[in-house]
Amino acid sequence: MEERRQRSFNTSSTDWRRRAGQRRHRGLNQAGTYTVSFPSSVTNHRLLARAGTVTLDLGGKTYTLDSYTYEGSLIVGKYSGNNASLTVTGGR
Repeated sequence: MEERRQRSFNTSSTDWRRRAGQRRHRGLNQAGTYTVSFPSSVTNHRLLARAGTVTLDLGGKTYTLDSYTYEGSLIVGKYSGNNASLTVTGGR
């Protein structure tokens, strides 16, 4: 039986922050169950979920996705073989 550990990380990392003039794409590619917490509001261009059972815990903050492409800003399980689910909680 495969062990399922609860993993978590937060968006305070500069990797989640957009730098001036850059479009930041976030990819959720880890298998397993994990939570992403938001200690402050974040803006990204696009979020791609390809693997894992992910919860975005906004903690009362705002998560803005600003892509205007035909594919959209939030993409879950786009390709064959992707096994992803996404739950968003605690937004305002």
